[in-house]
Amino acid sequence: MPLHFAAMSGSWECVKICISALQARKDLDCATEVQRKNFMGKDALTISVEKSDYESFNLLISAGAETDYRCADDVPPLVAALSQDNVKLTANVLDALDINFLRLRRDRYWILALHTDLSISLAYFKLLKAHAVPYMLSEFEEICAIVLE
Repeated sequence: MPLHFAAMSGSWECVKICISALQARKDLDCATEVQRKNFMGKDALTISVEKSDYESFNLLISAGAETDYRCADDVPPLVAALSQDNVKLTANVLDALDINFLRLRRDRYWILALHTDLSISLAYFKLLKAHAVPYMLSEFEEICAIVLE
């Protein structure tokens, strides 16, 4: 899986070359290949988030990486972003992905982000609150209060 290795390298140039090669092949669907998971169950988009590689992240989104997580039980790119100490990256992930926070409001994403061991910043809180507004803001604030006690 050259695309995964390219994403692991943190080189957006390598990711771009792999995407170009996939797009040139007539026997493959580029979006399907971009969404393919490796032996660890990670797609190239999640790997690029783990590497804090904005350029690769944007290239993969443009090439058809999965963005619709409205019916998903987990959102690996979001978990990877929240595990980083990088508010800008988390904002990019939240802006790029379509996530049903109503479905996930009681799940581990908010708790992962707000766990005191992660030493969340005010910026993280504001960012997550902004993305939770359409989805039961009172429940989000309740989770924050419980976790931060």
